[in-house]
Amino acid sequence: MGLSFQGPSPEPPNRQPRMHNVIPNSKVYIAAFHRRGLALGVEIRTGAAATALSRDAAGCVSRVRFAWRGTEHEVEATRGVVLACGDYAGSYEIKRRYMPEAVARIEGVNPTATGEGHVLGLAIGGTVRNMDVLYGPELRFVTPPGRAFAQLLPSDPRLARLAARLLPVVPKRLLVAYVKRLLVTWTHPDDKLFAAGAILVNREGRRFCNELDRPYLEFFDQPARVGYLVLDAKLAAEFSAWPNYVSTAPDIAYAYLADYHRLRPDIYHEGATAEALAAAAGLPAEALRSTLDTARRYHEDAVQAGDPFGRTRWLAPFTRGPYIALGPARAYIVMTEGGLVVDEQLRVLSDAGDPIPGLYAAGCNGMGGMVLMGHGLHIAWACTSGRLAGFHAAQASRG
Repeated sequence: MGLSFQGPSPEPPNRQPRMHNVIPNSKVYIAAFHRRGLALGVEIRTGAAATALSRDAAGCVSRVRFAWRGTEHEVEATRGVVLACGDYAGSYEIKRRYMPEAVARIEGVNPTATGEGHVLGLAIGGTVRNMDVLYGPELRFVTPPGRAFAQLLPSDPRLARLAARLLPVVPKRLLVAYVKRLLVTWTHPDDKLFAAGAILVNREGRRFCNELDRPYLEFFDQPARVGYLVLDAKLAAEFSAWPNYVSTAPDIAYAYLADYHRLRPDIYHEGATAEALAAAAGLPAEALRSTLDTARRYHEDAVQAGDPFGRTRWLAPFTRGPYIALGPARAYIVMTEGGLVVDEQLRVLSDAGDPIPGLYAAGCNGMGGMVLMGHGLHIAWACTSGRLAGFHAAQASRG
C-alpha cells in the first residue's frame, strides 16, 4: 500500500533490535487504508455513530443502526459486522465499572476513545476480559499550541518512499533532533525526576501530593487539573546530561532540560528566585515561595516524617536558584487493555464461550485476554486482527 519503514531499531528490554517506525509518522496508516478503501469502492462515512446491533431470525448479527447527519439509519450486514472502535480510556462510565474511582476519573489521552465497540458487543451478548488493565495513568505535558511538526509532514506514499531511501544516510544528529522534537511533545517526564528531589505544585503554587507515590491520582482535584514540576539549580544540572534525562526513546534519543527550553518554551519556565519563577510560570509568588521554603527545610533537615503528604525521601536540597518549572502537566490514561473475548477467527464469544454468529472484533475491541505492553504492538495487532476479522467475515456464509 506504499508504506515505508525505518528499522529495526533497539527496543529494550528485547535483546535484539526489533522496532520498525513507519515514515514519516503513524498518520500514514490512516491515509494508506483510506486510499485503498476508496480504490476498492468502500463507502466511508465520518461522524456516523453506531448506536445498536440487531440479529436476524436465525440469531445472526445482521444489522447496524447508526446516526448520521441528524437522522437514524440502518444498514444490513450480509456477511458480518466487525467492531473496530478503539479503546475506552476516554469513557468514565466504562472505566468506573472496572476500576477504582480515583483511576476511572482520570481522562484518556485520546478523548475520542469512548468504548462504543465494547458497549455494542456487550449489549448483543459478548463478554469482556482484562477491563481493569490499562497503560498509565502517567503524567504528560500539555501539547503545544497549533499543530505539531510531525503532523505537518506529508503522508503521500511517494514522498514516504523517498524519505525511507534517504533516511540511512541522514546524519544521526538530524535524526536525533527530529526524535527529540517528538519526545518533548508526546512523552512523559521520567519518574527519576521525583526520586531525585523534584516537587509538584498546582496552579496555586502549592504542593498537593507525595511525588513518590502515584502523584497522578491527585491531579483531578487540582485547579484546572494541572501541575508543574519544580527543580532547583542542583537538580537542573543533574538533568542536563546523561544518565539523567527528562524523557527518552531508548537507545535513540534522550531529551534534557535544554531540549525542553529550546523546543517547548511554552512549558519551560525559569527564574533566579521563587518570585521570578512564579512570574515566569504565572503562579502566585507568595504561595510558591512558601512551598519552596518548606521543601528546602525538609531537604536540609533530612526530615523523615512530618510531610503532610507522607513523603520521607528528600535527596536534593532546594537551596539556590535558578529554579525551573516544567508545566502545565496533566494526568492521563494512555490506553486501556480490556476487550471483547474472541476466538482464532476473531469471532466475539458469549459468556458461555460460544461464537456470536456474524459478529467479529478487531484492534482494541478484540483484545480480551491479551495485554500488549510495548511500542508498536497495538498498531501491529490492529492491522493483523483487522485483516483477519475482515477475511473471516468475507468467508462467512449465511447458510
